[in-house]
Amino acid sequence: MGRCGLNIVVSDTSPLRALSHLELLPILSKLFSEIIVPPAVEQELAVEVVGTPAVRLDLIPGLRIVPPTDRRQVNELMAKRLGRGESEAIVLATEIRPDAILVDDAQARAAAAALGVQTLGVLGLLLRAKRQGLVDRLLPLIDRLTSEIGFRVSPQLRLRVLEAAGEA
Repeated sequence: MGRCGLNIVVSDTSPLRALSHLELLPILSKLFSEIIVPPAVEQELAVEVVGTPAVRLDLIPGLRIVPPTDRRQVNELMAKRLGRGESEAIVLATEIRPDAILVDDAQARAAAAALGVQTLGVLGLLLRAKRQGLVDRLLPLIDRLTSEIGFRVSPQLRLRVLEAAGEA
């Protein structure tokens, strides 16, 4: 089992893109024994976005690409204004029942939670990494995400995460 109490996770695009930008993709294999992404997430990560290069999934040991089987449910989530990657990741998570889904978008997190899937965002990942000694400080990482790639963090969430990290 991963050292943070989670073993298997399904990931959406945003957390992987953020960790890639911070050059922290390798921490995933230290936090989890298996990281699974659906094909739509793999495709989204292969494209440069907002000045960030494509994400190299080969930098994540233990990563597997697994397609969801329930295309009807994927289409239903997309009809609710979720992206293809989010929709596939959520449906895949309902099918394989991982310990959590890595997802940042509020609407996608709500949809996953409504289907009984535990969610974890990139800030939660970074907090776990700090608690395990994999990163030294969160503040500079959060600042880089917000200023360099436009990652949105509410002032309240920022404060809560920094307080939990002992950096407030």
